Amino acid sequence: MTGGKQNGKEQLAGEQAATEQPEANRRAIAQQLRSHMQPLGITSFRALAQQAGVSEWQVRQLRQGKLDNMRLVHLKRIAQTLQIQPAAILDWSQADAPEPSQAKPSQAKTSQAKPSQAKTSHPAAPSEPVQKKAHGGQTASAQVLQQECDRLQQQLEQQRQTLLQEFQRTSLYTLEAWMKNWPKVVHVVRTKNPDLPAAKILALVSPVSQLLQHWHVETIGMMGDTIAYDPTCQTLDGQAQPGDPVEVTRPGYCHGEALLHRAEVRALTRE
Repeated sequence: MTGGKQNGKEQLAGEQAATEQPEANRRAIAQQLRSHMQPLGITSFRALAQQAGVSEWQVRQLRQGKLDNMRLVHLKRIAQTLQIQPAAILDWSQADAPEPSQAKPSQAKTSQAKPSQAKTSHPAAPSEPVQKKAHGGQTASAQVLQQECDRLQQQLEQQRQTLLQEFQRTSLYTLEAWMKNWPKVVHVVRTKNPDLPAAKILALVSPVSQLLQHWHVETIGMMGDTIAYDPTCQTLDGQAQPGDPVEVTRPGYCHGEALLHRAEVRALTRE
């Protein structure tokens, strides 16, 4: 009977310690969050969620140490808002106090083994390798998390470049009529009648030309230029062989490796 009561007390003590353990972790994580929020002027966990662009539920999972319930992208956003590495947040959740099974129940074992002092003085020795193993596991987890963050960062950058290129390409197709016909207007005004009032508006359209340069849009020939005939990017009026000189009647455009519009050229009359 005495042994049964003793075992019951040990079980009750273990359950109580297990209940106190997560609560201590939650308080520690909340304290860490506040210590990083305060210098940045983030006054509440709701404000943290808003600035990070995540839901309050995600922040609540972090405060409770439930990182398994969070998406990595949300964890990364919170870390960026707090200006720290995501691995640091992982360390908060793993910086636990001693496990309940290693705390109060051990005292019961000591009280039971009092008659044999030699046996009670040595069982604590294996704790150092266990701690080293636990620390190694935390380091490995942090490295895996950092690698995943780096991979996501690279993927997001690639997606950003793709979306930017698609936006530029769509905008250039919208400007197709202007890109094809405006060089003709400029050529006529400058070469045939530069005193026309219309000549004054040419400078107003220069920002569009600057935008095309900023987007790395390359022009294939200029109005009136003589260039070598290239059937891969030019539309020929007349007859000519590749490499023959032709006159540009309408310029073409390339965007990166994509051909937007072919240049229109005409064969030069051979004397």
